[in-house]
Amino acid sequence: AIMGARRGGGRPGARGQLTMRYSRDVGLSGVNVATGISTCVCSALLCAGIGSVVSSFTDVRSVLVQEYDERVKEWKNSEREHFEGAWLQVSAAWNASLATLDADMADGVLNQTKAMKVSEADDRSFHDAEAGDGLLSYTPLKFQSSFRFASYYPKDGVWEGFSLPPRTEAQAVIIELAMRSRNGTMSR
Repeated sequence: AIMGARRGGGRPGARGQLTMRYSRDVGLSGVNVATGISTCVCSALLCAGIGSVVSSFTDVRSVLVQEYDERVKEWKNSEREHFEGAWLQVSAAWNASLATLDADMADGVLNQTKAMKVSEADDRSFHDAEAGDGLLSYTPLKFQSSFRFASYYPKDGVWEGFSLPPRTEAQAVIIELAMRSRNGTMSR
């Protein structure tokens, strides 16, 4: 490229002509790489900062708390009572080595079925960061049932020489849940 000339208007070979050659073999130097990385990082941080400022003008938490509180009110007013009318049953089947006295045996497998009962046991309390102006509290609905199995650990407490069986020979329990809603729909 011709950068400039005194006289001659840039004729080839004219005296005083300043030329600059473009080299395609410009390698990446440490300064160029650092400048490129810095530019990308600054752009990303600038976008994140602008996004944070813009999002600070909206109150997302209050919208979510309001939706939550509406669901809690529905739960307290009707949904809990409706769900409490459901029937739940749990069945357990396990191999004979875990035998207990109150189970039915069929083909070497013990079976026991129990209806699950509503539990009013206290649940862990949730702490509200809004000093009572935020989330509404509610009593959860829990169904529970229990089974007793014989232990496969040593009864005498002597652990010396004791080892658990391999996974393929280990005692297994299969649990099946069944539910019937108030309208009669069954699910397993």
